[in-house]
Amino acid sequence: MTMTSRLCFLALGGFTMAMSVTSAQEFHVAPNGADGNPGTAAAPLRTLSGARDAVRKVNRAMASNINVSLHGGEYSFREPVLFGPEDSGFNGHKVVYRAFQGEKPILT
Repeated sequence: MTMTSRLCFLALGGFTMAMSVTSAQEFHVAPNGADGNPGTAAAPLRTLSGARDAVRKVNRAMASNINVSLHGGEYSFREPVLFGPEDSGFNGHKVVYRAFQGEKPILT
């Protein structure tokens, strides 16, 4: 899992402190990944169900949106991947599954 963050500065009585503000958590999925991986760009998950299960471990404590990026390639399914209310966003945030920018995942 990766987090997109930006740097913010907080000034308190002449003292300035830099803090990282998280704007989104991100999991990566790729046909050459492994579901034992953490889901980073360098070590992606392999399956949609692996990504769903990784999201379930963190979504109840969401402080920002969670993006699941599917990299290009073919994803074959032998059985349906089931999603329920426990796979949704919490605390006013969303879980978004999408193709990674410029890539075309094929679900078969």
